[in-house]
Amino acid sequence: MLSQYKRGLDRNKQVMYLAMMIIEVNDFFNVKGNMNAKQTKLTAELILDNDNFYDLTLGNIKACFRQKMMSEKIYDRLDGNIIIGWLREFKSEMADSCENASIGRERAKQREEVSGNAGAITHTAYLAMLEARANDGDKEAQQILDDYKQRAKIPTLEEQHRKKVEFFKFKAQYDRNKKLREDADKNTKAGGH
Repeated sequence: MLSQYKRGLDRNKQVMYLAMMIIEVNDFFNVKGNMNAKQTKLTAELILDNDNFYDLTLGNIKACFRQKMMSEKIYDRLDGNIIIGWLREFKSEMADSCENASIGRERAKQREEVSGNAGAITHTAYLAMLEARANDGDKEAQQILDDYKQRAKIPTLEEQHRKKVEFFKFKAQYDRNKKLREDADKNTKAGGH
């Protein structure tokens, strides 16, 4: 975390490491108004001195910058205000994510207490619980289900039926072609004798 980072290194090294990350962002975006060395150093100092960022790690900052490099479209300028705004937004999103995870754990604990099920549950029961939570409007549960379905690529009943029909059509065509080849082979052998 920046608070530990600030205690472990002298000020010049702290500024240098943050400035290197900012330079990477600066180099990535090709805009008319890129940051100069003085602006980069000042932005690094402002980030270090901002009490709101004390709990961010260098990894968090790098992740924020990489995320913005992948998603932002900057056309005319890149400056310290934009970078600090990104960090504020990132920190807010992290807080929301932590709060949602905490709420989700609390809900799960309450459900466990209500059901009296202190042990493990089956995979099927877990999926059913997620479905119920998602149907109740729990966005976290819906996201977990969506991620699971994407990874598992669970086909719908319609897709399963369509695949079976396609397989039977393929098999029927294969059997017809095989029969035609066998008949042709018999005719060739019969005609050749």
